[in-house]
Amino acid sequence: MSAPQPGVHVHVAMCEVKKILAKHGGITKDRTAPVGGGYQFRGIDDMYDVLCGLTAEQGLVLYPRGGGEPRVEYQERGVDRNGKQQGLQTHVHLIVEVDFVSAVDGSMHTVRTAGEAIDTGDKATNKAMSAAMKYAQIMPFQIPATCRTWRAVM
Repeated sequence: MSAPQPGVHVHVAMCEVKKILAKHGGITKDRTAPVGGGYQFRGIDDMYDVLCGLTAEQGLVLYPRGGGEPRVEYQERGVDRNGKQQGLQTHVHLIVEVDFVSAVDGSMHTVRTAGEAIDTGDKATNKAMSAAMKYAQIMPFQIPATCRTWRAVM
């Protein structure tokens, strides 16, 4: 591969991160949700554990910020599976933009995504931000959830 052109390092670095993730099987869904049917998932901490070192090695810095749209927040009464009334819930929708910035040449790519969460305490906004950040990383890096290789998919 020839030397990258000035101002495009961010894209080269993102491709390098994708190559490493593909080679090592992505970020698998190794955790089980305690409620909601026990589905498999990967949380924001799983993403950070893997991507922190990979992005740093490739000279990428991620800067999350609000997406410029107002956060829509409302409360509703929740009902559990048995129909019993629960306390108030806060339902938060927000837009987050994450700037992927090259520490090498300052080039940048912005990913815009939504986050949504419900909580009965004061964590709905934090959960929505975590969801948005997780998908802002999954989408551009196209992170697989299983260890299949391209040959197994063909």
